[in-house]
Amino acid sequence: MKVIVTCRKFMLSIAGLMAISALSPSKAQDIANGHCLYGCPIGADSANDVVIRPIYTVSYNSKGKSADWVAYTVSIGSIGIASSLSREVKKDEFVDETLTASDFTEGSEYEFARLVPLIDFAGTPFWQDVNYSTNFVPRTRNLNQGAWYGLNWAIRNAVNRLGEVYIISGPLFYAAPVAASLN
Repeated sequence: MKVIVTCRKFMLSIAGLMAISALSPSKAQDIANGHCLYGCPIGADSANDVVIRPIYTVSYNSKGKSADWVAYTVSIGSIGIASSLSREVKKDEFVDETLTASDFTEGSEYEFARLVPLIDFAGTPFWQDVNYSTNFVPRTRNLNQGAWYGLNWAIRNAVNRLGEVYIISGPLFYAAPVAASLN
């Protein structure tokens, strides 16, 4: 597992640093970060890349070209108006194999959808981090515009009542990878 920590002005790969060698064999749940309230999910492939960004942590599976999970915290101060913000997908320089918009053909039942929503971090200087390709998964149009939209709305309502909400999200896995059937 490669663990990458990103910071505001610079990016630091800590995979080979001596400080992290004490975690060997390193697991995502062994890495303390503010996005996982009671620890990060366990059971991900040991070849996954764990990328820790200021607003979320993602365990990315390059073989399946999808995040196994993301963890993030939404607060009253992080939610903002996203109508004028860019939605352009950015290549994640820390991960070799990701899905791209070209993996989706016109008329496909799948959309390129974010796990961490843009609006939840539009009130922060880190909102562009949600546009990294490692934050995108294939999701059906009906799910994306129906139940998933409603879930995101319900999370923001909970944040308005509670002040902050910790979230761990990820795709459901089928026997055959969805990425293989996108085109």
